[in-house]
Amino acid sequence: MLPHLSYFSYFFLYCVVAQEEGVKALQVIHTAFGLAGSQSILVPAS
Repeated sequence: MLPHLSYFSYFFLYCVVAQEEGVKALQVIHTAFGLAGSQSILVPAS
């Protein structure tokens, strides 16, 4: 019987974009890494 293997992988991606391009930049990164979903979540500005 093989031992149970668990691992977590974290990575950080930093970039600087103009404030007005922030949402679009986030969408592009999510699409590029396969993180884009079909559900929209509204995060209110503070």
